Amino acid sequence: GGDSNDNTTATADDNNQNQESTTAVVEEKLADLNVKEEPENLDPRSDSEKMDELLSNAFLQAWKTSAKKIDFPILTSNFFRLHMVPQAPPGQTLDPKKSSHKKLSKFLARMEKKGIIKIKELQKGVESIMSVNMEHEDIRSHRVVKHEQIEEPFEQEVVLPCDRDYEPPKIVELRTVNANVS
Repeated sequence: GGDSNDNTTATADDNNQNQESTTAVVEEKLADLNVKEEPENLDPRSDSEKMDELLSNAFLQAWKTSAKKIDFPILTSNFFRLHMVPQAPPGQTLDPKKSSHKKLSKFLARMEKKGIIKIKELQKGVESIMSVNMEHEDIRSHRVVKHEQIEEPFEQEVVLPCDRDYEPPKIVELRTVNANVS
């Protein structure tokens, strides 16, 4: 009976070796997959450089789309909110604080230095864009990128009471039964 026990042991060892080599192969393939799953590491630029690019693209794209026929002067804050923010790719938010400029005013001042826009302080501390040079090379060479808008179901736009048209109150006649009724 001693021989049969040796055979079983040998088979168990063979199974362990097979399992170990299979595990090694699976782990190796998983390691390969993990490397391919993280494309974020492929962009060597810093977050501020990426935000600078997002801001620039949104700025140029705004002039070729929604801001093409705006009235001047326009407050820089309104231009940012109404024309630049909607140009950001879906899932990405424009945040001048995360850019190398740290402030919208510094970013726009750079655009003014390039000769794309003219900015003037019409009221103390409130800057407005006075004009845009639509013939500027940066605007002319910018290619508009249409972003697919991701529509989230059941997300209704919140309309504040102050933004609604006036509706007079509805007067409804109510009757109550009191103790005097017999």
